[in-house]
Amino acid sequence: MRQKTEKQKEVTRLYNEVVRVSMTDFTVKRNANVNNNVKVYLCTINGERYIPLCTTTDFSYFFRRLLEKEEIPASDFIHVFHKTRVITLIKASTVVKFRDDFIGQLKDAYYIDLSEKIYLLLTDEKLSVCENTISEEAIKKSEEAYAKRNKLIREISKKRHAEKAQAEKEKNETTSEEETLKQLVMKIEAMGWEVSLRLKQHNNNLNL
Repeated sequence: MRQKTEKQKEVTRLYNEVVRVSMTDFTVKRNANVNNNVKVYLCTINGERYIPLCTTTDFSYFFRRLLEKEEIPASDFIHVFHKTRVITLIKASTVVKFRDDFIGQLKDAYYIDLSEKIYLLLTDEKLSVCENTISEEAIKKSEEAYAKRNKLIREISKKRHAEKAQAEKEKNETTSEEETLKQLVMKIEAMGWEVSLRLKQHNNNLNL
């Protein structure tokens, strides 16, 4: 097994520095078919209700686009460790604010119905949801760890791509040299010569 590099070890360490939260899961029932039921997770952090950005694909795409266009601030999002992985949460109040815009851009009746039921959960103030109290300092350090982790992952990925590209280049060059040698041998043999190849000792020079 390949040993982890220092950067990979740092990625793991930073991953474990992201704040952990508890969340309450709710089942959104689509119909009598249990297989169509959807789990929706909610929690509150310092009194603010949050929902995972990954709740639905359309949900994630819509609000990431708003963030990219700077129509919502980055402070509306928080990265947390939930169960076995790090996920992105978004403020429920922000989601509710864009309710009409979000549902209006949906085309599939299934997702429209699902989204409307999710919004009912978000606006139900009587709903009992897991409370998480986290200091501002802890959140700041967590977000810094998350950002640094992502930067290291990009660096590792870039290095791997460069190494793969270099290996592929060297492979292609070796293949090209071998093909050139084969063509040379074929030309010599076509002239009536018999060609044999052997490696010199102590080097890789080829001799005819």
